[in-house]
Amino acid sequence: MTNGPNSNTDASGNVASSPAQTPGTDADTTAVIAPVTPTVPASPEPPGKVPTSRSKWVVFLWFLAGVVIVSAAIVAVLGYQRTTTQRAASADLTEASRLVERADSTVIAVDANVRSSIDSTVAAEAQTLLEQVGKANDDLTAAIAIIGDVKDRLPEAEAQQAEALKASAEARLVMLESAQPILETNVMVGTALGPADEAWTALLDADRLSKQSVAEYNKLTKASVTKAKDLATRAETKVKAAKTAFDQAGKAYESADFSAYIVFCDAKIESLVLSRKVDDAYLAGKPADANEIGDKFNAAEERLQQQAKKLPASPRVVIGDAYEAGVKDASAAYAQARAEATKADARYKDLID
Repeated sequence: MTNGPNSNTDASGNVASSPAQTPGTDADTTAVIAPVTPTVPASPEPPGKVPTSRSKWVVFLWFLAGVVIVSAAIVAVLGYQRTTTQRAASADLTEASRLVERADSTVIAVDANVRSSIDSTVAAEAQTLLEQVGKANDDLTAAIAIIGDVKDRLPEAEAQQAEALKASAEARLVMLESAQPILETNVMVGTALGPADEAWTALLDADRLSKQSVAEYNKLTKASVTKAKDLATRAETKVKAAKTAFDQAGKAYESADFSAYIVFCDAKIESLVLSRKVDDAYLAGKPADANEIGDKFNAAEERLQQQAKKLPASPRVVIGDAYEAGVKDASAAYAQARAEATKADARYKDLID
């Protein structure tokens, strides 16, 4: 804290009196009357305008002494007022610093969330942080306003600190502004990941059950074909569950396009329906019908294999691609604001150390 200057005034004035006339001597009073016309005497001074020599200087010096005393008092008052003003401004700067520090609890948490791999926990945290960002913005805005109001009333060193703190607060505002769409996306992605993973697991289970069904059918016994039909039914249930989950994931994060998976699910359901018809024809003792329907089933499975080759490796790839595209601009802005905040923080630290 910089204190105001202390002023000590020591003024003294000694009035030297004119030498007194020596006692016992008289001034020369001899007058010579010239034989010529006398010159015009000077105009007399107005009464009271010019005091005697001694009284004039004594009064004047007392006046000067009064000016010195009053001036010293004014300087002292101004110095006190200046110091008081600076102290008040410094106290306000401390309050601004406290507001930035309070906002930092949210800023730091947001930073961690923005840079984390997305899962359901991160999504839940992002939702909580979105509810806290408004308060942090208010604190930072208030801090910036305080600094703008007091910086001209601060000593030079603290004025520089104030500017650095203001730059830090402004960079944090940009960070939070840029983080807003990222946090919102994190919530959506975290919400979509669960059903997307469930859909993918169900689809893989359906594929395993479908292959088991074909293997059982090819044993060409009543027991094995009956088992094949049960496996195909279970596979169809899995595919329908996958389709529902893909639909849920798409609604949670609309930027992620799961339509290719949904189309695949519809095609797989049609194939499994054919598979059960083959089983029914065989169990009904109609091998010709079974073979005819079997050909349609094989053609449907071939088409499914071609579709599967075009599917992304997993739904998470779809989500990841959509996420990167959706937050690209916001992430760049956030990274820039984060760098500016880091730079401003370093300058502020240097100034207060």
